[in-house]
Amino acid sequence: MPDVMVGRSDDSHMFFYKGSGDGHFQAAQSLVIDWTAINLTAGDVDGDGVADLLVTNWAKGATVYFGPCP
Repeated sequence: MPDVMVGRSDDSHMFFYKGSGDGHFQAAQSLVIDWTAINLTAGDVDGDGVADLLVTNWAKGATVYFGPCP
């Protein structure tokens, strides 16, 4: 089961929900960043075979959090 990352539009918290493999998710783990996330996507930015998290914001541009996630 894929994992899910959710950003909040009213503050700088993001929440990571790890898939349990049976259609359910584990309890959320919070990640605080320096600004409000506008868009989130995952991709292997550095070519190491592990998904990285890309976060964008209109004022700050893009930031990459290199995986694995929490």
